[in-house]
Amino acid sequence: MQVRSGTRIVWTSGVLWKIFLAAALMSRFIHGQTTDSAPPGAPQPDIRDTNLYEPSTDNPAAYGRKEVVNVLLDQKRIWLSPFHANRQTARWWLIFGAGTAALIASDHEISERLPNTGSAVRIDSDLSRTGQYYSVYPFAASLYFVGARLHNHKLSDTGALGVQALLDAAIVANVMKVVARRERPLDGDGGGHFETGGSSFPSGHTIEAWTLAAVVAKQYGNHKWVPFVSYAYATAVSVSRVAARQHFPSDVLASGAMGFFIGRYVVNNHNLHEGHLHNRAAWLRPSLSPYFSGGGIGAQLMWQPGRQ
Repeated sequence: MQVRSGTRIVWTSGVLWKIFLAAALMSRFIHGQTTDSAPPGAPQPDIRDTNLYEPSTDNPAAYGRKEVVNVLLDQKRIWLSPFHANRQTARWWLIFGAGTAALIASDHEISERLPNTGSAVRIDSDLSRTGQYYSVYPFAASLYFVGARLHNHKLSDTGALGVQALLDAAIVANVMKVVARRERPLDGDGGGHFETGGSSFPSGHTIEAWTLAAVVAKQYGNHKWVPFVSYAYATAVSVSRVAARQHFPSDVLASGAMGFFIGRYVVNNHNLHEGHLHNRAAWLRPSLSPYFSGGGIGAQLMWQPGRQ
């Protein structure tokens, strides 16, 4: 990877794979820091004190453009975050990493003890659909539009941040599925082998459920019942994916942790994105073009600042 003039990134086909693989294998790839220079324990920005998204159903293009830019900025920080780890955040990821490793060793035995047919499996399969994209995205979008309709900025912010966080989670989950290629419990011999072409790790339903739950819980944490209901919902989706034998316990543990921290990260860092765009007085406009060199053929992704 080459960075030129601070705006140009060149990826060749082989280097791109290595970047994603290295990032995925580092347990501390997502963290809740607000800025790169903020010391541990520094005050976190509170979305409840600001209004990142002006709730307006009359200008969906501006809303969509802001979502795209914020997701691009999120992805940059998410995949580069291993280089900005600190003791506090690394401790949590070591705990979740050790827990995931321990579960991987017992995944097969646990899964084999669960039924793979019957009404219980059907119920769990139906319940897990509440974590599917056709459930979580409409819910988050409805918060935005209802908030805009009622001129409730906090509600519309929650919906907008929910959609943004879900997009971030979907990108992370799909990249890691390609890297891990783990078999599902009912595939092959049920051993959950990695690098065999499967899509078990991580669980898309689980990561999206926990991402959305974390956003809502963070936004409305002043109401004690909201975090309780939000995380109970995410837990139910996680358990149902294992009970329906669609994922192993280690899949949902790792996915839940990633979803939780992605949701919290998006809420805690929305001011960073807004300040970045305001200070530069520009929207980032990405462009993709072919790249040819002696080392091979690849793609060139460039961000050119444009005037608002």
